[in-house]
Amino acid sequence: MQTTLTVRASADAYTSKNSPFTNFGTRTTLLVDGSPVTRTYLKFPVTGIGTRRIVTAKLQLYAVDPSDTGGRLHRVPSTSWAESTIR
Repeated sequence: MQTTLTVRASADAYTSKNSPFTNFGTRTTLLVDGSPVTRTYLKFPVTGIGTRRIVTAKLQLYAVDPSDTGGRLHRVPSTSWAESTIR
């Protein structure tokens, strides 16, 4: 029996290479860009899986200004960052 588990981000923020000392964690939008380098971070608290096996995972994002490349996703090894302190 398959079960769908919807997980919403518990934290989101972005960082900009041009503003290394600025915190953008309280912004209502997220940015991603290559020039200047601007990266978005999302944190998901995945619970409720128990002993079940994950078959697929989908991330749904909506772009205001789409990219020809579609972007790249990377796993961040640490979840210790917070919206109020990431830079």
